[in-house]
Amino acid sequence: MGTWVSKSDVGSTMVRYRKDGWFISAHYFSAPFSLTSNSVWAVGHWALDDDSLILHRLAGSDGLELVPEKRQLALKELTPTNLLIANVPSGGQAFEKMEDVPAEIDSQLSGAKLIRQVYEQQKLILPEEAKKDVESYVSIIINQGRTMQYYLSPGGEFLGSVGEDNDDLIGRWEKS
Repeated sequence: MGTWVSKSDVGSTMVRYRKDGWFISAHYFSAPFSLTSNSVWAVGHWALDDDSLILHRLAGSDGLELVPEKRQLALKELTPTNLLIANVPSGGQAFEKMEDVPAEIDSQLSGAKLIRQVYEQQKLILPEEAKKDVESYVSIIINQGRTMQYYLSPGGEFLGSVGEDNDDLIGRWEKS
């Protein structure tokens, strides 16, 4: 899990693998980094299966319909800091884990603009990345791609958010 980067002569690929099974990827051909120009992006689900990484794309940039929606990629190496996908190119595609993700990249891989693009394209709600381990999670579309998030933690804490700074609702919950 975390954000990984692979750099090449044709740009940088950044992939965020989230603990809730979602992935967000973007290939930036050059700076400035933007999801709306000079890039290709995809969103979907990921899973590990033996020595393979399974990616199921649910939404993405125009042109990606030429790439299979569901792919199984052979893993040549997986360590806490390095990931080598063996399929392509010859010798594999190497990724390094990013310890410090630049703010402009972080906002694109988790921000409201991406959530809105996914909703407008596929009518899918891309949930915010969970702020903590949760027992239950609900995401509700409220207006023009904005979502309201509800988290119920195993310890009985309730957390609600509409995706804006300092808007968290905090409380307690219990099963009835």
